[in-house]
Amino acid sequence: MTILKNIFVYLTISVCFSSLTYGAGHIKYGGTLRVAMSGDIDTFDPHITPLTRSTLLTQSIFNRLVQYDVNLNVVPDLAEWEQVSALEWIFKLKKGVKFHNGRSMTADDIKYSIERGQKNKILVSKYVKNLKSIDVIDDYTVKITLNEQRGYWLKDLTNIHIIPKESVSTLKSKPIGTGAFKFVEWTPNDKIVLVKNADYWDKGKPYLDKIIIRVIPDMQARLANLESGDIDVIRSVNTIDALRYISSEEIKVLQAKDTTFTEFFHMMGANNLDIWGNKRVRQALAHCLDKDTIQNTVFFRQGQQVWSSVPPNSFAYVKQKGYKYDPEITKKILKEENVNNLEFTVDVLTGRPEAEQLVTIWQAGCAKAGVKINLRVSETSLWLDRYLKQNYDVIWNTMGQPGDPNNFYNIIVGRLARGKFCGPSGKENCYANSEYADLLAKSNKELNRNNQLKYVKRIQEIIVEDLPVIMVQTKPLISLSRNNVNNWKISASARMWARDVWLDN
Repeated sequence: MTILKNIFVYLTISVCFSSLTYGAGHIKYGGTLRVAMSGDIDTFDPHITPLTRSTLLTQSIFNRLVQYDVNLNVVPDLAEWEQVSALEWIFKLKKGVKFHNGRSMTADDIKYSIERGQKNKILVSKYVKNLKSIDVIDDYTVKITLNEQRGYWLKDLTNIHIIPKESVSTLKSKPIGTGAFKFVEWTPNDKIVLVKNADYWDKGKPYLDKIIIRVIPDMQARLANLESGDIDVIRSVNTIDALRYISSEEIKVLQAKDTTFTEFFHMMGANNLDIWGNKRVRQALAHCLDKDTIQNTVFFRQGQQVWSSVPPNSFAYVKQKGYKYDPEITKKILKEENVNNLEFTVDVLTGRPEAEQLVTIWQAGCAKAGVKINLRVSETSLWLDRYLKQNYDVIWNTMGQPGDPNNFYNIIVGRLARGKFCGPSGKENCYANSEYADLLAKSNKELNRNNQLKYVKRIQEIIVEDLPVIMVQTKPLISLSRNNVNNWKISASARMWARDVWLDN
């Protein structure tokens, strides 16, 4: 295992420079980038999909007022900004920006895109709930006024893609944006085709003529296609698969800087037993999760075991003691709570073998305590439907947590746009903690990191004690590309940039 770890250290060091070895003079135009994904998307609408696999598409088709760069700094995209007071911000739009239908983008499109999240209960609603007003000053100027002071709120805007109002009815299957690539074709469960936007506002880009995204569910099939040259990029691979290509002359291994992806389990699904509202039952199940085995056999000692809901590379991370692996403790607690023959199902998204392994290990540990765990692997649409409707017992998930530590609490524990975890209809087993809610509200407003840390430290303790989610393990975000692919970038937020990519013919 030490040898493996040393090898991966080499990998990490080497890939840090992989995107810096080509100067501007080497840029070439033309060609088709072929990308493999593990599963299909659910929709092209960037305001409603939570799937990380959609990020290549949303990054390519749409733009935002501001965005993250690969180092997770907020930078201008469609606009520069100026803070005029504690609650008022002015955004100056780029001129000459056109949607793919040929219409010029104006401040009215900014207002519509933001207010769509305010007026509808959709995924992005959580990012704009703190906005008091969006005022159009002129065609290229927007004033945004906050309801109250909020630390790091610009990071929320990185999730609001700008869309034209006239396209919203067809956005799910025929997207129109201002991005570097135009949508051409979607054959569900097969491929997605994008072509170069010749009128792209960032002159000289993109370099590629076309992007073809192929859906290849089996990882070994994806790797075989990469090795044969039938595809150029695999957007995400497991650690063990990446290690195969460290010394390859044909394939590059790239790891996102400061990866913050964390595997975890949502507890307290809406269709679950009333006992899910019993904190001690949730704690009992944490005692039969063997994290040592997970770290050693699933992630090959890459990443870290975590109980904290803030990743270790965050300024706000505080290591939490967590729960000792001991199925006998599980058995003892369940007996004390008069819980017998406990059985539940864990939902996993197809194409995620690591997630299936996590569940298998949890199954084995809990079986020793007389608890039966069923594994259910679902295609994207079914998994997502269960996730958004909370129609599950327990569901696996993974997410990047860039920048603001409140990101996790507002999105995950805050249950997307729903606000809380709830149990069966009409029954009172929603997750709620008044101290948690008060601390989160204070943390959201706080601008000073040291002051924010005080709130977030206690929030982490509450989540570990209450366990609405069980955090498991951080993991590296790794992508593979053929050697002729230049400037393929990935960030710890899982966003991927194709507009800067070029190919050596």
